[in-house]
Amino acid sequence: MSHVDSLSYQGKRVVLTGAATGIGAAAVQLLKELGADVIALDIAPIQDDTVTAIKVNLGDKASIDSALSEISGDVSAVFCVAGVPGNDMSALSCFTINYIGHVYLVEALLPQMPKGSSVTNISSGAGMGYMQEIERLMPLIHIRGFEESQAWFENDGQDEGYATSKSAINLWTVVKAKEYGEAYGVRINTVSPGVTESQLLPVFTEMAGGAENLKRHSGVFGRLAQPIEQAWPLVFLGSDAASFTTGAILNVDAGLTSSVFTGQLQMHPPE
Repeated sequence: MSHVDSLSYQGKRVVLTGAATGIGAAAVQLLKELGADVIALDIAPIQDDTVTAIKVNLGDKASIDSALSEISGDVSAVFCVAGVPGNDMSALSCFTINYIGHVYLVEALLPQMPKGSSVTNISSGAGMGYMQEIERLMPLIHIRGFEESQAWFENDGQDEGYATSKSAINLWTVVKAKEYGEAYGVRINTVSPGVTESQLLPVFTEMAGGAENLKRHSGVFGRLAQPIEQAWPLVFLGSDAASFTTGAILNVDAGLTSSVFTGQLQMHPPE
């Protein structure tokens, strides 16, 4: 067997949220090319009859439970790609979709994931400062319950769901990589994208204060990422080619993160 075969998903069943558009849709196509049996989850219609499409609202526990009832057998990889910017909903709803719903889905699937399986999340530069939030967020990370996690958010008095959700997913990644690695033999990693051409780009452009401001966050190449450029790192981290990688947060942002440490940039927008 060639070492390149480690990138193959032949014979593997994978679950991917946010499959209808953007990075998620690009990852679905790539996974199919690599041989995966894809279970595609999204609240939006999925126009692809070569995958098993399941409608799910990650902000609704009952909807997630319904989706889970349709996923039987082994699951080799879970990709948590769906996300919302939170501009048109409550902070709690944004946090629930981006963090709580994904964690609930993954933890429910763990018993179906053989040793060597993987979980790969999407974060954002908005969660870069998670290490400064450890004391506040750690109680949340150890909660295993949908409503209990929502109660934590409400009791915490947060009014900003997006950045908190991304900080939380980063911390969940590094903490649970050890816990679930030891208990299940499952790897957990996260990709933190730079600004990417997607259906949410107009929203992020407005949040950044216009196209010129957004361009400041495009990294050293002076352009936005294409969805496939984020899908490849996701698929790599979920594959056997990354078999010794867990607890990692991979910045795929054309050097945007490094510019913070060189003093060239003071803050990050959402991806």
